[in-house]
Amino acid sequence: MNVSYLPDLCMKEISTVLKDNPSGLYRCSLINRHWNQYFLPELWKEPFQAKARINTKRLIETLFLCLPPEEKECIQDFTNIPINSNPHSMYSKYIQVLNLRMLSQYIEKDFPRMHHQLIYEKLFHHFNSNSTNISKIIFFMGKKGKTTSNNYYNADHAGYPDLFLCPNAKNLSTLKEVEFYGIALSGLIFNCYKVCRDLQTITFYNTEEFPEMLSNFNEGYRGYKYFNLKNLIKSQRNLKNLNIQGFLVSENKYLYEAVNSQNLHSLYIRGDNVLSASRKVNLITLIATYCHNLKVFKISIIDEHVKFIPSLLSSCRRLEHVTFNTYDQIEVINIDLSEIGKTMPSSMNRFALKMSLYFTPENFKEFLINIKDQTNLKVLNFKRCRLFSNDHLDTLIKHGNGRLRKLKINNARKVDHEGLLRARKFVKIETPKI
Repeated sequence: MNVSYLPDLCMKEISTVLKDNPSGLYRCSLINRHWNQYFLPELWKEPFQAKARINTKRLIETLFLCLPPEEKECIQDFTNIPINSNPHSMYSKYIQVLNLRMLSQYIEKDFPRMHHQLIYEKLFHHFNSNSTNISKIIFFMGKKGKTTSNNYYNADHAGYPDLFLCPNAKNLSTLKEVEFYGIALSGLIFNCYKVCRDLQTITFYNTEEFPEMLSNFNEGYRGYKYFNLKNLIKSQRNLKNLNIQGFLVSENKYLYEAVNSQNLHSLYIRGDNVLSASRKVNLITLIATYCHNLKVFKISIIDEHVKFIPSLLSSCRRLEHVTFNTYDQIEVINIDLSEIGKTMPSSMNRFALKMSLYFTPENFKEFLINIKDQTNLKVLNFKRCRLFSNDHLDTLIKHGNGRLRKLKINNARKVDHEGLLRARKFVKIETPKI
């Protein structure tokens, strides 16, 4: 077989293997035109990544080459890009994932501060006009970042323009996924709401890295942020995945209203502030009432809401992957696993209770018997359960359904080598070092 013209399947396999290796992708793209058409798009699909080992300044300068001559003139003072030079290809047209957080870090690291705003402006205009394949954008609003519906630039820290206010912003109406990170997100979310109607995934992370900064924003401002987030969620025609992490404060009512409005397949609600909010509203009951089509559900809950897990499983019969966790748990939670087993959907294949639990071997036996013939559970996660013992392992050996592939008991303190050796003949086990 001539390696210069390998079939599509082989090219795709090579592309998959090299997806985290920009240098390898680049070398493959230089072999010939046949290889170039496969590997150049893969190389530029997500150019701004945290883990990628690349010359970030050269990456930005390569994008400068894609600018029209009149735009290149504006950046002549701090680059050596010839005005009449042309790139080998319009690389920006291949971009599918635009990580503005990483892009801003590259610019701040490699270019003088006085030129940051101009670079953002030129590149963002170019992306909006030429990067027609963008399906996902990751936004970050840091310590001094601020945008409103009338403010073109996000001030100081992030420094970049609001893409939804740039010329040709209508090109972003085809976006499928957005991620919002940071504090000052209200205006950005509002402008996204005005442009996007076909998002499939929304991630909102109100960072907890800067809790001291929350005092800079009054309750009214927070309310606008969550109000705008609610409207963005409700306005989407095909939203399937919603990921909420971070600071909800007292504005969680907007989140609940938004969740009620969508037929979600995946819902991810995490953060210790979510727990404080959920003392007023039972999140489990709310989800069980309105989200019957969920397939993936991950949530932070408080101890007293664990008893509502069976009702959730009874209502959401399409669940495949469920994770419950708590923060700063002090006391061990007594849990009735047998009731959970009775209500577990047949579609379930991953079930995680990441909390300190107590259940007897007999109760574990009832759980295993209840799920034996009605589920295809493959992964069972009790990684924070310290009281899991050899007796529990023996119960699993005797009453397991034979389909369980992995048991996570990373913090178990009552298992020994002999018990683990017996159990590992039947299932792969993640355990602590003994």
